[in-house]
Amino acid sequence: MKNATCTPNGWNTLERDLNRLADEFFGTNFQSTSPFVKTDFHAAADVAETDKAYHLNLDLPGLSKADIRISFKDKVLTISGERAKPKKTEGTSYFKSERNYGTFNRSFRLPKPILVENIVANFENGVLSIEVPKSEEVQPVSIEIK
Repeated sequence: MKNATCTPNGWNTLERDLNRLADEFFGTNFQSTSPFVKTDFHAAADVAETDKAYHLNLDLPGLSKADIRISFKDKVLTISGERAKPKKTEGTSYFKSERNYGTFNRSFRLPKPILVENIVANFENGVLSIEVPKSEEVQPVSIEIK
């Protein structure tokens, strides 16, 4: 974990890291499966569930489709990639740099069976959207009373 300082950015980083560690320790439906992976770049994620699918949105500004990898194995959806640090140009030096670079790896354990072959991913304006359809067997069914 990075050293936290008493700046708004430092507190935000500390809060994000503590929330992530709490989620990994106590577990949630979408528990991260890689608690000790060191990354410099954190891909913020929202995960929602409907009757028919899981919906994930990850903020990946500055990346292209070629920078992102998505895989699914043993009920775990993994999104990984890298945001490369810009090459230094001669005659230019940074006196402040707040943007994070490096690799990231986010894994989400999906608690119910899904239709792997129907997973759809779109990447637009720096946001990766993934729809993970649930298997028919887990979708709710209404039963009529006769």
